[in-house]
Amino acid sequence: MVKTKYNDKHQKALDAHPQLKTVEAEFPDIKIGTTQIDVSGKIVDVEIWRGKHGNIEVIITNDGIFQEGGWLFEGTCTEGYESEVIITQFTP
Repeated sequence: MVKTKYNDKHQKALDAHPQLKTVEAEFPDIKIGTTQIDVSGKIVDVEIWRGKHGNIEVIITNDGIFQEGGWLFEGTCTEGYESEVIITQFTP
């Protein structure tokens, strides 16, 4: 079992919502599916996974995209807005 330790402020916020379960276990990795998404104006192929910690992972699968000269050579940035996850090209 995995028990994450949080700071006091975050722990109080968790405790204020007893209707939600606290994660105390590892999950099996599950591939949810494949699709295409927009990363800063370019369409990329991705696999969507639920990882062992329960997080959703978006794995870009295009060949050469992260290699020198590739569209995402510098990496990506991930932001949340309401229920959306927005992935953009990292620009240093």
